[in-house]
Amino acid sequence: MTPAYAAPEQIRGDRVGIHTDVYSLGVILFELLAGQLPFDLSNLTPAEAATIITEHEPGKPSSASKLKMTVLKSSAISKIAWGDLDVLCLTAMHKDHERRYRSVEALIRDVDHYLAGEPLEAQPDTLHYRLGKFVRRNDRAVVFSAALVLLIVGMVVFFTVRLARARNAALAEAARTHRIQTFMMNLFAGGDEAVGPSDSLRVVTLVDRGVQEAQTLNTDPKVQSELYQNLGSIYQKLGKFDQADSLLRSALEERNAVFGSNSPEAAETLIELGLLRDSQGKFDEAERLTRQGLEIDRRKLSPNHPSLARATAALGKVLEDRGSYDQAIQVLEEAARLQSAPGAATTDLAETLTELANSQFYSGHYAASEVLNKRVLAMDKQLYGERHPHVADDLINLGAIQYDLGHYPEAERFDRQALDITQAFYGKNHPATASALTILGRTLVTEKKNDEAVGMLREALGIEEQVYGKVHPRVAGTLNELGKIAQQEGKLDEAESDFRRMADIYKSVYAGKHYYIGIALSNLAGVYVDRKKYTDAEQLYREALQIYASTLPADHLNVGIARVRLGHALVLEHRFQDAEAESRSGYDILMKQPSAPERWLKTARSDLVTAYDALNQSEKSLKFRAELERSSTLTVMGKK
Repeated sequence: MTPAYAAPEQIRGDRVGIHTDVYSLGVILFELLAGQLPFDLSNLTPAEAATIITEHEPGKPSSASKLKMTVLKSSAISKIAWGDLDVLCLTAMHKDHERRYRSVEALIRDVDHYLAGEPLEAQPDTLHYRLGKFVRRNDRAVVFSAALVLLIVGMVVFFTVRLARARNAALAEAARTHRIQTFMMNLFAGGDEAVGPSDSLRVVTLVDRGVQEAQTLNTDPKVQSELYQNLGSIYQKLGKFDQADSLLRSALEERNAVFGSNSPEAAETLIELGLLRDSQGKFDEAERLTRQGLEIDRRKLSPNHPSLARATAALGKVLEDRGSYDQAIQVLEEAARLQSAPGAATTDLAETLTELANSQFYSGHYAASEVLNKRVLAMDKQLYGERHPHVADDLINLGAIQYDLGHYPEAERFDRQALDITQAFYGKNHPATASALTILGRTLVTEKKNDEAVGMLREALGIEEQVYGKVHPRVAGTLNELGKIAQQEGKLDEAESDFRRMADIYKSVYAGKHYYIGIALSNLAGVYVDRKKYTDAEQLYREALQIYASTLPADHLNVGIARVRLGHALVLEHRFQDAEAESRSGYDILMKQPSAPERWLKTARSDLVTAYDALNQSEKSLKFRAELERSSTLTVMGKK
C-alpha cells in the first residue's frame, strides 16, 4: 500500500481485490507514459494525501507537464493515439472499481489492441473509430507494441509480488490488532471466582493481570513490547515506579532487538523512560533519555509527525521540572506549534499548554500563565467533563496564581474544588491526592487555619514518602508547610528540622540550582530570626538571594520578599543603614507586583519607619508611616 500506487478503496479501508491491482498497474502505466506520477503527494500530510487519492481525478497522461516536450519532439504518436493511451490509462485508474478493467488480462488485451492499431475495448465501438484504427495500423506500431507488452508483463509480475507482500503485512497487522483486542477483553473477563465479579476489579488488579498475560506473548515480541510499554506507563501514573521501570526496560530491550536502537519505536520507549525518571526526580537521566528519543525522531520522522511533537513536549516538561524555565518555555512553545497543526490531537495540545502555563508561572509571568490555564480549563472540561483529574490540575494552577498574588480565599476555593475531584477519582492513598492535600494545606496555613491544615499535611507526607521515598521535591513541599505551622506555633526545633530537611532535599535533587532552595533557606533563616540568631539568619538570606539571582528575574516577587526579610533581620540587629537599603529595595520590587502580599508590604513599611527614625530622616519616615496608616484603615474597612 505505497500511497502513490494505492487505490482509493485501500485508502478508505474498503474491500480490495484484482480491481485494486488493476488500479496500481494503471498508475505504473501513467508514470511510464508521462514521466511522473498522476498525483504529487510530496510534502502532504497523510490526511491530505488520502483526500487527493480518494476525491481528486488524475489528469490525462498526454497533458502532463513532462510529456509536452516529448509530444513536441515526437511525431510518431499522434493526438488520436495519445487519446487512446489516455483512455486506456484512466480506465485502469477509475475511482469506481466497477468501471475499471475487470482483470489484468483485460488491461493487457487493450494494450495489445493499441499496439496493433486495433480498437480498444474501453473505447466507444463506432465505425469511424474502427476505420481510423485500421488506417493507422503499421509495422512500427507492432514492434513498439511487443516491447511495451514485455515491459508491462514484467511490471505486472513485480507489482503482483509487491502487492502480495503488502497484503501479507496488512494481514499481520490485523492479526496483531485482534490479539491486542483479545488481550484487553481477557482483562475484564472476571477470572477466578476468588477475584470477584468483573465489575469489582480494581485498576491495579487489572494491570497486574495484564502483565501476566503479556508475559505469555513470547512468540510475538512486537505485541509484547507494545503491551509492556503501555502497562509500564499505567504503573507510572499509579505511582508504582519500580514496576513501571521493569516493564519499560523490558519494552526497550525488545524494541531495540526487533526494530533497532535508532528506530522511532525505540525512541518512543526512551521518551517514556525519561518521563518516569522525571517523576522519580532523577532529572539528569530524564533529560538525557528524552533528548536521545527526540533526536531519533528528528532523524527518522517527518516534521509534522505527532510522535515528534509529543517527544518535544516531553523534553519541555523535563526542563520545566528541573527548573530550566527559559529553555522549557522555548521548547514547549515549539511543541504547541507542532500540535496546533490541522488534525493534531487536542488532548496533546491541552497537556502541552498546561506545562507551558506552569513554566510561565514559575518564571513569575502570572498574567500569561492565567490566560493559558483558563484556556486549558475550558478545553479539558470539553474533552473530559467537569470532574476529571485534568480539570483538577487546572484548578490547582489557577489557585496557585491567586495564592502568589495574595488572594487567599480565592486560592482556597480553587484548591478545595481540585481536592474534591482528585480524591474522588484516585482515592485517598494516591500521590495525586497527596499533592492536592499539600496545596490546600499550604493555603490554609497562610490563612492561619492550622488545625485543619496539619492533619491534611501529615496525611500527604505519609503518602509521598511511601511512593517517592524520603528525598523527593513533593516531600520537600509538604515539609515546607509543616515547618510553617510549627514556626507559627512556636515549635522552633520542629520548624528548623522541617526547613533544614526541605533545603537538603532541594539541594540534592536540583544540584544547588533552583529557586526552591532559596525559599527553603529563607524559611530556615526565619526560624533563626525567631531564635534571635540574626547573624546566622543574615547569612542564609544572602545565600538565598544569590540563588535567586541565578534562577529568577531581578524583580521577581520572591526576590522582593527575601530582601524585605533580610532588612527585617538587620533592623533587629540595629544595623539601620544596611537595613534601609534592603528593605527599600524589597519594597520597591513588591510595589511593582500586580498584587503584592500585604504581610510583606507591611513589614517593609514598618522596618523603613524604624530605620528612617533611627537615621534621623523624618520626612521619609513620615511617608511610610502614612502608608501604614492607610493600609491599616483599608484592612479594617475590608473586614467590615
